Amino acid sequence: MGPKKDNSGVSMEDLKDMISNLTKEVKESRKEVKECMEKLSGMSQRIQKQDRVIASLSSQLKLQVLKSNEQEQHNRRECIRVRNLSLDIKKRHDNVYVKKMVYQKVFSPLLQLAVDNPDDELEEVPDINSLLKNAHILPSSKDAGETVLCRLNLMDIRFKIFKYRKDFQRKGTIKISEDLTGMNIRTLSCLHDCDRVDATWSMQGALFYTLKKDTKKEKTRHRVKDPFDWLTEKDLKELGIKLHQSSKGVPVESDDNEDNEEDLEDGED
Repeated sequence: MGPKKDNSGVSMEDLKDMISNLTKEVKESRKEVKECMEKLSGMSQRIQKQDRVIASLSSQLKLQVLKSNEQEQHNRRECIRVRNLSLDIKKRHDNVYVKKMVYQKVFSPLLQLAVDNPDDELEEVPDINSLLKNAHILPSSKDAGETVLCRLNLMDIRFKIFKYRKDFQRKGTIKISEDLTGMNIRTLSCLHDCDRVDATWSMQGALFYTLKKDTKKEKTRHRVKDPFDWLTEKDLKELGIKLHQSSKGVPVESDDNEDNEEDLEDGED
C-alpha cells in the first residue's frame, strides 16, 4: 500500500518534506534579515557619527564666518557710503574730482550744521585733506546718482557726520550710511522684509531692529546677535556659505535697549 495522499494528490511524506524545506528557508531568510539589520544598524551608526562630525565642522564654520564678518566690518569703520551724488559723467572716474565733490556737496555743508550749533564743540569744518583720505565711485544700478565710498582721516568726526546726517538729508536726495559688509546688508534686507519687524538700522557696524507688536512710545531696540537667524538659504548660497544643516532658528529678541541717536536707514542692496 503506497503513502497516504491528501485530496490534492500530494502524499503526506511530500508535505512533510515541503514543510521542512520551507522551515529551513524561513530560518535562513531570518538569519539573512538579521545580518542585514545588523549591517544597516552599523551603517546607521556610522552615518550618525559622520553627521555629528559634519554638524560640528559646520558649527565651527559658522563661527568662523561670523568672526570674519565681524572683523571685516571692523576694518570698514573708517568708510562711509554716500548715495545719489550727482557727478560729471566725464569725470566720475577721477578720484581727485570725486573726493572734491563729495566734500563740497556733502561733508562740508553737513559739518557746517555742527559748527552753527552753539551747543556743539566743533569750531570749524576740517579741510578736505584733513577729513578725507580718499573717495571713489562704486557700481550702482540707480539712476538718481552715484554711490561713493569715502574713507575718513578723522574718526572723531564720524560721530558728528551721523549725528547731523538726518538734518542734512532732509534737504535733498543724498543718503549717507555705514559701509556694511555683504552679510550685514543681506541681514538688514531680510529684517526689512520680515512682517514682524517695524524698523531696521545699523550703528557702528551693529544691526538693530524694532518690532511691530511693540506698542510702547519708545520701542525696545533689539540687536542682531546672529545673522544666521535671519538669512535665508538663498542668501547663504549667494554669499557662498554652505552649511551641513540649517542653523536658522526662531530669532531671539534680546533685552538690549541701547541708546541710539543714529537711526540709520537700511543698508544698500
